[in-house]
Amino acid sequence: MRTIDRDLKLLALANVLYATGLGLYSSLVALGSVASVQAIGRLTDHWGARAGAASVLGLMLMGSLVLLVGASPGMWAVAMVCCGALDTFRYLPTMILPGSFGHMPLPWGYAIFDTVTGVPMVCGAMLGGLLYRTAFALPFKVAIVLAGGLLLLTILRGPDTGRRVVQQAD
Repeated sequence: MRTIDRDLKLLALANVLYATGLGLYSSLVALGSVASVQAIGRLTDHWGARAGAASVLGLMLMGSLVLLVGASPGMWAVAMVCCGALDTFRYLPTMILPGSFGHMPLPWGYAIFDTVTGVPMVCGAMLGGLLYRTAFALPFKVAIVLAGGLLLLTILRGPDTGRRVVQQAD
């Protein structure tokens, strides 16, 4: 009877520590988001939206790399702070998109944008779970490839190539 009580107490303690760890890492993501919104907002105001997008992608790339190779809770904490920059992407479109809508009313433009970005968010969670079941490192590798590819495109492409195509469609 005493061993059962002791095992139940250890199980309860493990559950509390697990929940505390999840809450701590979630808080670090929020902290990274708040810090990066300020820093990337100033960078975007000074250097433009491409610099802001590139810095967000760079932070996401760094966070994913650290999650993949990090071997300690301290490194995972740094990665969570870096990955918090993803929330900054919500503010960049608010600045960029109105100039891209042309004669389209702003609510319609934002509705289209939110629909297009909402589908990957819903499907991404399921895909992440499927990739994780295949191999635990696979979601991080996919995130690194996607963030690296987008970062490369952001750096290499000209600033108005997309606008020219939209204007030709009118």
